[in-house]
Amino acid sequence: MLTIRHIRRDEWKLLRAVRLKALGDAPAAFSEALDEALAEPEDEWRARAERGAAGDTSCCALAFAGDDPIGMAVGVRDPAGACAYLVAMWVDPGHRGTPAAALLIDSITGWAQAKSIEVLFAGVLRGNDRAAAFYRKVGFTDHDGPIPKHPIAAGSDSLLSKAL
Repeated sequence: MLTIRHIRRDEWKLLRAVRLKALGDAPAAFSEALDEALAEPEDEWRARAERGAAGDTSCCALAFAGDDPIGMAVGVRDPAGACAYLVAMWVDPGHRGTPAAALLIDSITGWAQAKSIEVLFAGVLRGNDRAAAFYRKVGFTDHDGPIPKHPIAAGSDSLLSKAL
């Protein structure tokens, strides 16, 4: 059974495990390297889980197949405007092509809408055509407006946006 839920404040170990699995599986897809994540102290992981659970500046959604974590997505609010960034989007290879990714996007979109965010951005690296096609399938379009000043935009080869 597939379930999606937001992270809980005390689930920093779960967050760390899923993030490390994502970085090991798709190292080129993220701005953070596996060795950097491994070096992060416990306090940083606790803070990430706390922020993701609180939902004020970010939201962390997790996907589970039964009790097994199989995906994650994080939305980060831009403090300077009415937009947010989809970051840390990952689904375990054995669950790609299932509803997991779309449900993670729905969870982040719901959080963003509740925060009166008007646009959700997603960055895609060159050559990741599958990710770009997926984002378009769930309502993102190629972004041709001003590029926001955020690491997701600077580190991406193409930027997609979804009006909320």
